[in-house]
Amino acid sequence: MAEDKKERDNLRSMLLDKAQELLWVKSENERLSKKLMDQDSFLRMRERTIKELSAELKARQRELQQKSQHITELTELLYCSVKPTSPKHRAEGISGEPMSMGAELVKVERHEKDARSKEFIVKAIRNNDFLNNLERVQISEIAECMYEKEFTREQFICRE
Repeated sequence: MAEDKKERDNLRSMLLDKAQELLWVKSENERLSKKLMDQDSFLRMRERTIKELSAELKARQRELQQKSQHITELTELLYCSVKPTSPKHRAEGISGEPMSMGAELVKVERHEKDARSKEFIVKAIRNNDFLNNLERVQISEIAECMYEKEFTREQFICRE
């Protein structure tokens, strides 16, 4: 009988420990669930902010592209409308001056490229002995019209 009482007391003590442990686990579960909900809410807010900023960035990129195209068109009109007052007679060769073409506009094809590529091309033009005296606008025009082309090993790139 004493052993039964001892065993019951032992089982009761274990049951109370498990009940306290269960309460702690429930409490911890609620705390972690609330923390998870808070973090989910925070992430949704960040995602909304990212979407809004992405949309704004795209709109500004479109606006920048339109303004860049407009500047390019105005530059073309400027070069085509400016005529030298007296014709210059020069020997054949390379000149950094725009040629007079009368009223006829020359349409050049522009190729989109990232800012890093364009800056690389502009830097290369400025380092070129024949092209480094061009105006900044002319260099920019050349860079915008350039495009990538791959050549095979035996193919000529330039013949003198």
